[in-house]
Amino acid sequence: PAGVSFTALRISTLCASLLGLFGVYTLARDLGQPRWIRWLATATVAANPAYYALSHTFMTDVLFAVICVWAAVFFARSLKGGSDLNIVFATVLSLAATLSRQIGLAIPLAFAMTLILRHGITWKATLRAAIPLGLGLLTLSGFYHWLAASGRLPQTYDYFANMEISTFTHSRTAFTTPISNLYCTVIFLGLFLLPVLLCMTGVQARSGQAQSGKKWGWALAAAVGAIVVLGAVVRTHLGLSNFMPLEEGHIVKESGIGLLWLRGKDQVPQLPEVFWICVTGLAFIGAALLVFQLSFWARAVAHRLLKRSPMSAAESVTAFLLICGCILAAPYIGIRSTDRYLISCLPFFVTGIVSIPGMLSGAPSASATSSSPTSNIGSSLRRVAFVVLAASGVFTVVGTRDYLAWHRVSSQASRDLMETNHVAADDIDGGVEFDFLHPGHASRADLDKKTDKLIRNRPQYFFTERIREQFEVVVSQGWRPPSPAYAVGFAPVPGYRVIREYTYYNWMPPDARKIVALQREQ
Repeated sequence: PAGVSFTALRISTLCASLLGLFGVYTLARDLGQPRWIRWLATATVAANPAYYALSHTFMTDVLFAVICVWAAVFFARSLKGGSDLNIVFATVLSLAATLSRQIGLAIPLAFAMTLILRHGITWKATLRAAIPLGLGLLTLSGFYHWLAASGRLPQTYDYFANMEISTFTHSRTAFTTPISNLYCTVIFLGLFLLPVLLCMTGVQARSGQAQSGKKWGWALAAAVGAIVVLGAVVRTHLGLSNFMPLEEGHIVKESGIGLLWLRGKDQVPQLPEVFWICVTGLAFIGAALLVFQLSFWARAVAHRLLKRSPMSAAESVTAFLLICGCILAAPYIGIRSTDRYLISCLPFFVTGIVSIPGMLSGAPSASATSSSPTSNIGSSLRRVAFVVLAASGVFTVVGTRDYLAWHRVSSQASRDLMETNHVAADDIDGGVEFDFLHPGHASRADLDKKTDKLIRNRPQYFFTERIREQFEVVVSQGWRPPSPAYAVGFAPVPGYRVIREYTYYNWMPPDARKIVALQREQ
């Protein structure tokens, strides 16, 4: 209403984020879960650092996840009731998701796989499975060719696809990179899903499901666990950390929430080491519980298939949600598994995991066992889960507030340099966001030097000539010379003098901090 602005874009993302939480609640409700589990699932997504922090930006991570969730709502209702109208609604939303990010094809693909698992290869099931997926492929292909024909295709359009191919076809990376990224994925998801994982483990403990896994489920869990341990060994060999916060994190960082883009970032106080030791411990616990839960679910599905026992409607929805989560997470095994990339699969794992107890053979559903706690272990796990959820919420909200606080002040410092000091934007290094908004002009030698430096910091990947060219495009869009005339930073840096200071208040930990405007010394 007030015109085009970054504020309007942020408000639109916040509205979409809230709509996504309604979608998570709706999925849990449609699965017949009791009210406390619905709220637990919704709050787990809401309190996630990546989901909450990016809800305050105009990046498309959250919007894409929201569209996927609502597409899944209608696909799930079709699986339960067989309605073709729900498939129509779901297909339209899945097309929107695919036009946002190509990986949106995961939703109709998971729906097709679930239909075949439930009904087998019949004409009706095959047709209902093929139409949404086929329309998605045709739409994406048409969009690509339209962009190419009209000269609008970005040079980096297939950057991730090229990275994926490079990873799995080069001898140096074909083994180490996927194993390393799988470790990151499991650790991140284990931490983010911990409240739900603890509660569902408690539900299974109260109902006796902890002993129902059989040897096959335990063997699968051990195999996946061994791969995770191997990932830790590989990362140690590559010189990468196995402890939180991982280098691959974009949101969860040493200082709290968000990357520090300004100069002098090495002088910003970090959260205490004991805090990150505790977080790492929780992440390992969550990773172990996630591996066991998914292993027992895979065993239950295999049991149904081997005995040709048909899935119920609720079981097929659970399978659909977990397959969605796995497909959405899978591409990042070969590219770069970061916490923000896992936002899209988070709602599917949350809603699928709360339904796993109902799929374990011969066991009552979660809704039948969770309302009357009888086991001390189960009740204790449930209390711990809510403590973890509350702690996650506090860290997320306070950390995001601090991140927005210094961003607001640094933006003001950049504007003052342009408006008060009459400095051209090209002569200011105001951080990545400012630099991309006001791109500079780099020579070939400058780009080669900057690109070589960034590539050396990614020893776990192999950059082909094509990938290097695309990477240079990204570098050039936010390029600044090593020593610009002016800069905005967290603290004074060598070669520059402070010309103005701005004070802001940090909550985690509580103290007064400064943003400084710097001028290069002659």
